[in-house]
Amino acid sequence: MNKNLFVSRLLAIAVLGVSCFADATAQKNPQDEIITHQELVADARQMKNLLESIHPQPYLKGGGRMEFHRRFQSVLADIPEQGMSREDFRGLLSPLLASVGDGHTYVYADGPFDFAGVPLLFYVVEKDLYVSAVLEEDHRQYLGARLRSVEGVGIQELQRRTRAYYGADNIYGTLVQLGNFELFLAKKSVLEDLLPEWQDKSAVKVSLLMPGGEMKTVSLKAGPRSNPEFLRPQPGLELPSLDGLEFGWDFLDEQGQTAYLRVLRMNRSRETYEKRANWSDVGDEVQAFYQSLHGESTELTFNDALAALPSLTDTFTDLVVQMKNANSQSLVIDLRTNIGGYALTADILIYFLYGKDALIDLH
Repeated sequence: MNKNLFVSRLLAIAVLGVSCFADATAQKNPQDEIITHQELVADARQMKNLLESIHPQPYLKGGGRMEFHRRFQSVLADIPEQGMSREDFRGLLSPLLASVGDGHTYVYADGPFDFAGVPLLFYVVEKDLYVSAVLEEDHRQYLGARLRSVEGVGIQELQRRTRAYYGADNIYGTLVQLGNFELFLAKKSVLEDLLPEWQDKSAVKVSLLMPGGEMKTVSLKAGPRSNPEFLRPQPGLELPSLDGLEFGWDFLDEQGQTAYLRVLRMNRSRETYEKRANWSDVGDEVQAFYQSLHGESTELTFNDALAALPSLTDTFTDLVVQMKNANSQSLVIDLRTNIGGYALTADILIYFLYGKDALIDLH
């Protein structure tokens, strides 16, 4: 395959938010191959043209059009005459794309999720990352601990550096990139971008706030792990099952004093498909989702199949009515594994919990 075509295809796909593992594995050691200066300049220009022609607002969050082009010229100037590797080129382009300021425009980092970086799995809680799973039995003691630093770099500075390389819509977008969505902390190539302080690649030093309140700094063995298996804490509470749905609720106690709402993602509901149908054809998706729920193909019309899908409005109505009837005192909203989706989900929930005025004020 022509190298220029290959890299151009990688960059073009990255703008659309899709990885290209198939192409990446088709070449021998693509990360080490040196691509010429001429080819890299051509690819960078193609990336800029694609971004400006496809993205609806490529300049809005980055200081305007002139600032965007200034950054682009800096990228061209920094391409060495002797060329560079594919991964080094990705690192050079990443800040330019991050300046677009959304969570969908970036160059995907090569390499498998083999935990060659930090060998811990992090989920988001509040505005922190906590250890939700480990890979080694000796690390079970760190379950539930909150991340405070990596190689001496504090979590807030780590977030700032991440936003400079990988755009996000908000702080939670950055946190899920570092944690359970993109696993950036686990990827060696990304850590090398974010942490020039990381010199000894055989181990990575992390500081954790333990569940008991004490701080602990530990050095964890780094390096690729084949077929990693997660060790998770034993649940102390049986949580309601969603039975394959993205959202659902139930009471945690027989008296109904505490309700539990879990939202895994915010993509597949009757309301989100209704909204998306205003600008795109979602008929095949609706039929496929219906079939996944009911285990059978359907010849229903689009509207009938749509009406049979899980509804946010129906679910949240049932939640608030049952809580009122039970005189519930608490509502737990579990977003630990939620990596985003359509904000409509949050809007509907805010309306049910706080009313129309609160929703208007939010927007």
